[in-house]
Amino acid sequence: MSPLSAPTAWHPRSDDPLFILAMDHRASFVEVLLGKEIDKPNDQQLAHLNEAKDLVYRGLSTAKPQLPFGRPAVLVDELYGSGVIRSAKEEATILAIPVEESGQSWFTLQWGDAWLDHVRRIAPDYAKVLVRDNPFLPADKRRVQLDDLV
Repeated sequence: MSPLSAPTAWHPRSDDPLFILAMDHRASFVEVLLGKEIDKPNDQQLAHLNEAKDLVYRGLSTAKPQLPFGRPAVLVDELYGSGVIRSAKEEATILAIPVEESGQSWFTLQWGDAWLDHVRRIAPDYAKVLVRDNPFLPADKRRVQLDDLV
């Protein structure tokens, strides 16, 4: 059993798939939406980023009843998608959140050793990690990354 939550009664299957709208982009989202790399958006920029993710989620909410089969889900970050997280929970949309730090070449947990407490506080249905790996990368760095995952 996962340390994240109690087992659920439903799991994705080929005849009942999970359709995930991935909108957990952070570093690239800021760069594309604001046209530059910004470490810390100001309040106006932050509001703009949150509104953009809310708009995308409203599209998912509108489309949900039209799915002929399967279940919709959203993968969204807390940084720019806190409103989406609230909406997903209110609407009983399956929720996933990323736990890796955005824009890193090597796997790094967003909240360090406190990642599990953070995930429990948000209480998503799923947690996601993005790991970039290549067998031609230095073996010692790949080993550290693998150790961090276990």
